Amino acid sequence: KSEHLHNLEYSKLMSLFDKMIHDYYLKVEPTYFRVIYNNSNYQSDFKKYLNKIAKKLNTKISYIHLISNISSISHLDVQKDLEELSRLKSDHPEEYQLKRNEFLQTHYHHSETELDLTVPRWGERPEIVDEMVSQFATNLRPQANFYQNEKNRLHDALKKINFISRYFIKKSFFSKLDESRMYLSSREQFRSYSTRAYYVVRLFLLEIGKRFRSMGKIEQANDIFMMTFQEIIDAQQTMLESSIINNRKLRYESYRHFKAPNEFGDNVMQIEQSSAQTSESGQIVLKGIGCSAGHVDGIARVITDISEQSQVKEGEILITKFTDPGWTPLLGRVRGV
Repeated sequence: KSEHLHNLEYSKLMSLFDKMIHDYYLKVEPTYFRVIYNNSNYQSDFKKYLNKIAKKLNTKISYIHLISNISSISHLDVQKDLEELSRLKSDHPEEYQLKRNEFLQTHYHHSETELDLTVPRWGERPEIVDEMVSQFATNLRPQANFYQNEKNRLHDALKKINFISRYFIKKSFFSKLDESRMYLSSREQFRSYSTRAYYVVRLFLLEIGKRFRSMGKIEQANDIFMMTFQEIIDAQQTMLESSIINNRKLRYESYRHFKAPNEFGDNVMQIEQSSAQTSESGQIVLKGIGCSAGHVDGIARVITDISEQSQVKEGEILITKFTDPGWTPLLGRVRGV
């Protein structure tokens, strides 16, 4: 906790920071990316396996439905707990504060922009949770409908597999399916571990930034975010020039206005920054990259920042530039992205 770090002597704080980076953070992150890589490879192979079955039987087998309703996925727990808080705030306000504290004890490490260390986490600013709960209260779905639909999709997909299992080795198929679901669950679990690691790194940096500023090593406490881990550790002997930090701050800020190129390639899809076209009927047509299989109809809501999430209503289609793990509570409300 931040108060624990605050009470440490400077030399002990720096020693613990060094140990935390090398014995914790630099072990968690490579493991997370290794899981992502292995999962990606396995899912690709599993989809090819499904396509072979579907082609041989001249039928359609939904990969998306087969991986529906995976239990113990951390970001779905956030979604469920926020919905519970929303109902308590409306129906049982006296219990809300207690459950809110429990929510923060579990999900303290999340934030709206989890991959940016400069952004405060929910554990640091509990009022953010209150804002999210208020937004959920105005967009609340009938309880359990979404999760029941996920169960139904999985059940229907498995019924089709059971029906065709006489043509294939049933045990082999379900073994591959279990591994596919296990990899997806592991990926999300390690993402949660990574987010926790970011939280711990941030707490150390906040405290070290305060110490460095009071010692005259940096001009502002937040300048610590513009230094590498090794530069922070080496700062006990040598200090980084302020001009280098200022240049990095300018570079960091410049990315707010950066327009990403079409990294999917011309052979996949032509996406221009201005993707609006006019159809034969005179209607404006927006073209973009869908984030999952299938088609949905609904109101398309364009937002450019997570701070605008209150504009997005239940069942709408979200259109935005990019998402971050911190957008998960919003993604649970929409029908498409």
